[in-house]
Amino acid sequence: MMMINADNEQVEEVLELFEKLNISTQNRTLAIPYMKGETGDEVLDQFEPMRFAIISHEIPQQAEKLMNTSFQTRLFNVLYAIGHGSCANVFHRCLSEVIENKTFALYKRFVLWMDSGEKTTYTLTPGQRQNMLKMAQNSPEVLKSLVEPLLGEEGQRYALNVLSVYFSVKYPNADSASDMIQEDAALMEIYENLLLGVLHVWLVQKGYGAHQQVVDAVRSGQLTKNMADSVGGCNKGKNELWMLFHFIGSTAYLNFRLSDILRNIVRACVAFDANEALFSLNYAYMEESQSIKAAGAEYDELFGIDPETYIRWAAVTESTPILKRQLAKHPECYLRALNAKQYQAVSRSYRHQYWHECDAEGAVLFLKDLLKQENPALYQQVIGSKKPNHERMISELVPNVVHADLAKEYLRGKCAVSALYPYEAEYVEGMQFGYHPSNALYKYQRHCNDQEFINRCKVFLVIGGCCYMKLDRRTANGVKELFAVLDGEQLDMVHQISGFSLLYKGGEYYTGCAASTVLEGAEEVFAEYLRTKRQETLDAFSQAGAEGRYLALRVLQKNAAQNKQEILGYAGDSSKLVKGALLDILYEQTAWAEDIKILLQAKKAAQRETAVQVLTHWQQKGGGFNDVLLQAMDKEKNAKVLALMQAALNIEESGSDSKPLSEQELVEQVHRGGRKRSLAWAYATPFSAVHQTTGEEASEAYLQAVLLCYALQEKGGVNKNAILLAKALNTAELARYVNELFDKWMEAGSDARKRWVLYAASIHGGEEIIQKLQHALQEWPQMARGAIAAEAVKALALNPSPRALLLVDSIARKFKFRQIKNAAGDALEFAAAELGITREELSDRIVPNLGFDETMQRTFDYGERTFKVMITPALDLEVYDQSGKKVKNLPAPGKKDDETKAAAAYDAFKQMKKQLKTTVSSQKARLEYALSAKREWSVEAWTNLFVKNPLMHQFAIGLIWGVYEGSKLIHSFRYMEDGTFNTQDEEEFTLPEQARISLVHPIELTDEEKAAWREQLSDYEITQPVRQLDREIYNVTKEEADHRSMVRFGGCIVNDRALNGKLTGLGWYHGSVQDGGFFDTYYREDTELGMGVELHFSGNAIVGYYEKVTLYDARFYKAGTVERGSYVYDEADQKKAYRLKEVPPRYFSEIVLQLSQVAASSEERDENWKKNAELLR
Repeated sequence: MMMINADNEQVEEVLELFEKLNISTQNRTLAIPYMKGETGDEVLDQFEPMRFAIISHEIPQQAEKLMNTSFQTRLFNVLYAIGHGSCANVFHRCLSEVIENKTFALYKRFVLWMDSGEKTTYTLTPGQRQNMLKMAQNSPEVLKSLVEPLLGEEGQRYALNVLSVYFSVKYPNADSASDMIQEDAALMEIYENLLLGVLHVWLVQKGYGAHQQVVDAVRSGQLTKNMADSVGGCNKGKNELWMLFHFIGSTAYLNFRLSDILRNIVRACVAFDANEALFSLNYAYMEESQSIKAAGAEYDELFGIDPETYIRWAAVTESTPILKRQLAKHPECYLRALNAKQYQAVSRSYRHQYWHECDAEGAVLFLKDLLKQENPALYQQVIGSKKPNHERMISELVPNVVHADLAKEYLRGKCAVSALYPYEAEYVEGMQFGYHPSNALYKYQRHCNDQEFINRCKVFLVIGGCCYMKLDRRTANGVKELFAVLDGEQLDMVHQISGFSLLYKGGEYYTGCAASTVLEGAEEVFAEYLRTKRQETLDAFSQAGAEGRYLALRVLQKNAAQNKQEILGYAGDSSKLVKGALLDILYEQTAWAEDIKILLQAKKAAQRETAVQVLTHWQQKGGGFNDVLLQAMDKEKNAKVLALMQAALNIEESGSDSKPLSEQELVEQVHRGGRKRSLAWAYATPFSAVHQTTGEEASEAYLQAVLLCYALQEKGGVNKNAILLAKALNTAELARYVNELFDKWMEAGSDARKRWVLYAASIHGGEEIIQKLQHALQEWPQMARGAIAAEAVKALALNPSPRALLLVDSIARKFKFRQIKNAAGDALEFAAAELGITREELSDRIVPNLGFDETMQRTFDYGERTFKVMITPALDLEVYDQSGKKVKNLPAPGKKDDETKAAAAYDAFKQMKKQLKTTVSSQKARLEYALSAKREWSVEAWTNLFVKNPLMHQFAIGLIWGVYEGSKLIHSFRYMEDGTFNTQDEEEFTLPEQARISLVHPIELTDEEKAAWREQLSDYEITQPVRQLDREIYNVTKEEADHRSMVRFGGCIVNDRALNGKLTGLGWYHGSVQDGGFFDTYYREDTELGMGVELHFSGNAIVGYYEKVTLYDARFYKAGTVERGSYVYDEADQKKAYRLKEVPPRYFSEIVLQLSQVAASSEERDENWKKNAELLR
């Protein structure tokens, strides 16, 4: 037996866990010798049962830790013996690992799985049943073997779930009991008796007296209507009752074809409560073809379901096959189901199932649509020829406001629309964006033959500010048709422009039409208005909101020369949308130079800013506006406009031979116009003194000039004037000064308008500012301050310390927030471009050696004694004193040590340990990327990084490398500690001088080659620093080779937050956010490979709601060819997506590996997922 010392720390932790769980003294007395290995499994039957219900959050953490120890099996057995299924709560943090651990009895793992999460509602979903089968290795016989232990120790529910799946899988196409083997007939009898027993329990819990009489009647098929009516349904009971009722109905339905008794139970459930029974059957299937929606066309006869009840349920659940058959068989019942007031019973059951009200009106519309399609003559007779009564629709549209009656009169066609204008604000407030009215109208018009009334309704939605207007056609012509309606109803120009704004802001999610399409259609409409009603249109544009003014410029530019004065009239507009459109126009109108010069003298700063931006653009294109800008700069007092002017003049002056300003002249120029007032917030409290390099204290004006150089810049970055002034100052004191500036800025709320502080602090703030910026970068994105965080990482890249650039490199590779990660990437790209190398080559250069020499040693000098620190192949540190004796850690300085040397050495060691942790983490991430993306090095570059750098040397000896020609592996080799190279057969290998070297991917090796390399690493006792040889591999199958959609994980249902966490952790980002903050793709792009991949799923709001989402397909494409951004509707479509056989095998394998990790948490599947996914061919 395994012997464990009673004083063992881990045993003490187990005892502590038992105490926190309030396990009884008797149970602890039994558990201690069992945990020590002094007693065997025979004691497990002696434990007193208790339920682990409400437990504190630290218990699952402690249990997770203990389950990683050598006695995990005994701990599991003890907790299971005490708590059975409730110990799922104890193992909450490691439940998936426990359930997958095959050293634990399978039936126990089943119980934990069934008692975890949503499975406590008794009834399993189709996906959960599939997972049950998967746990049983897809073997019906394994399922069968579980019945006995489950019945003996756990109870009916567990055994019935297993039995129901067993028979469904064993006899998927059976029509009767005669299809079963004799051995299973006895098992079916157990199935029947168990389920009748559950029915008995349900009747008792309901308080029904003649419960045995009813059970006997169900068994024999003799249940009468009077008996069923006396039992009644489950709607008046507690939640436990209807959950149990659903369990009974679904468990019987799964195999009713194999048993008359099971069929009788289904019929009884229908007789007790038809609607509740139908919902219980809705998800009772293993394969979708077995579902009631697919197979239930004749179930009204088979199970005795009232046709009208069946039709209403089928309408609510949109079960088209059932409705088609019922329409043919029972048209009179179908027509009666068109009354929405008769849906109370099905609505009640719907609420039980889905926790919200069903849409009875929507169900009736579904019936009407199907009737129109299947029986047009009957539809015309019953609905089409009927005189409409619009009052219900009017009441849906008009909010309860003071002038509601006036709006109703307009909708009835009894007054002009202009009568509503004075009360527009009232209607807007009452309508509250208009989702419900718009949705009601969209449905109503499908079966309304009064187009004039529908037109008035659309006009009223515009008056009420409804942003949910659905277009009849989602095209530019559809947009024009809507404006034709508005104009035909005499809606004035101001309100028509408001209608455009609603459509444009609403976008595809709200209106079903992309903003670009809305703009395209509206431009044509208003261009015609401008031609035929010029003044009215111009006046309306002048009163419009930002979207309307944007439309105005789009229309005016169609004839820019004619509309010059009107276009220039928007020069002072403060809207970014409008200003962007205006600048696009003005940049092309170089003939308007004199008008722009006049604009440069305008009173409003916004107009002067526009003029400077236009002149700057022309200047960059070779225009000569230097003198104009210089003259204007002398008079300019607005800091922002002045900065723009300076930036423009720098372009011209960069190549001039003008005499540079002295430091004093520079200080005076920067202070001109009282600009130091903008720094008053920072000088409310004093700064530390800063001295010049000559020893004199620097003046406040001088130090302010350094800060003003950054404050006046239009874009953040290195400021040459600030660098010039800083050269005359004590570097350490200036670093302290700007750190104090940063602290004051943070304390004041880190105002984004003063983001220049980031650059001043990072460039001059030394090592101290790096930690501060790193901390801010972790916090800001979580506070919805992504923009300032992105600015901070750009600033961090300008810090002269190598540690700063290493941190930026780490952020660029793996950071939770895309905006910051992209900013880090941009910063590195810029730095690399300045050096004329690639970003990856830059990342190689900035890997620090941490002070180690090529023998992997670093010496720390305490004066009287020295210590050598070595870095091991496992990337750990070993410390040796000067006698060569290994010590546990570098000791703290002693009295005999040189105080200055020892303190400096000890501090350097602590900093080195921190840097080592950061560096190892970042380099592991880089090597993971290099392995997945096939990063290549020349021999010289590889030697510089992996041979000469002592840290990377230790990585290199644990990995298998390859020499490549193009994409083909020519030789695999290993780098040895002595500096030589080995083959898999342990023969010496010489690197070709012109070789291209990359990490070998296991997909490129045979099983024999992998085995040989594993054996060699094992012989040298080397553990690979990243998973390489044991990495899972995935090849494109013959069946999927010609497809553009990879659907291996299609239908997997996962939690939205879990999906986001796993994918972003692997370097993916959410796709374009569309209308309503909704997105339905994740993607990643690997630019070195030129590859991208896009994962499509059922979609979710950007904030996430812990909801379930369904995975669809993955598509590979050329990186950079899919446009991303808010309200951008581009994707890897049929033209952009590669066929799977065209994807590099290594990249395909790596992506499938990542997605398999994501899908691992899925416990259920949507078998109907392909109906909602738009797969590529």
